[in-house]
Amino acid sequence: MNLYERIKNLRIKKGLSQEELAELVGYTNRSTIARIENGGIDIPQSKIKAFADALNTTPQELMGYVTLTPLDNIKLIFADFFFLKYNTNLSCGTFDEIMDTEPDAEVAVPIKWQWSKKRLKAFKLNGTSMNKVFYDNSIIVCLDNNNNADVYKDGTPVVVWVDGLVTFKRFYDQGDNILLMSDSTDVSHKPIIVSKSDTQIKVIGRIIYHVPPDDVEDRY
Repeated sequence: MNLYERIKNLRIKKGLSQEELAELVGYTNRSTIARIENGGIDIPQSKIKAFADALNTTPQELMGYVTLTPLDNIKLIFADFFFLKYNTNLSCGTFDEIMDTEPDAEVAVPIKWQWSKKRLKAFKLNGTSMNKVFYDNSIIVCLDNNNNADVYKDGTPVVVWVDGLVTFKRFYDQGDNILLMSDSTDVSHKPIIVSKSDTQIKVIGRIIYHVPPDDVEDRY
């Protein structure tokens, strides 16, 4: 809609005749208003405010300018999550190979963990070894503590690399050894005892967050 159409629409909406609008803005006859509404003549800049006042609008709105809301009046809402990349198809391999696998998916993590984003790692859980706590195919997010086993309390759910596999277990400190326990309805999962000095084990981090699979409701 152009300026001339806005003037005509506002005049009609306000219930003014062309004669009445002409008088309000300082013209002597209606023909001037008629010519303006038809686009026959331009409105002098000196008359823009008079037209705006007569039509109960602002010069900016009459001219079709966008009125910006002052920033102080805008309620800013920050995102509640940030995205962390992870790989959906981790397989056997060395620790470095697994850690360096190119990610192919993202998981939304609560913003409260943003401060430690560089220490977070995400994995897709496959299997039933922790099915009392996490559903199979859940996305697990862990906080990396640089393989420092001393920081974990007994029973802490952790992500561990052992014997070339990434696994999810409960952690128990037994002095020189680490006991890794399943938390599963499947009794076939046996405890794993490994030496802290064993280079074939790395405690990647404690599990701080998980996202259940899409079909979680079907699993109740």
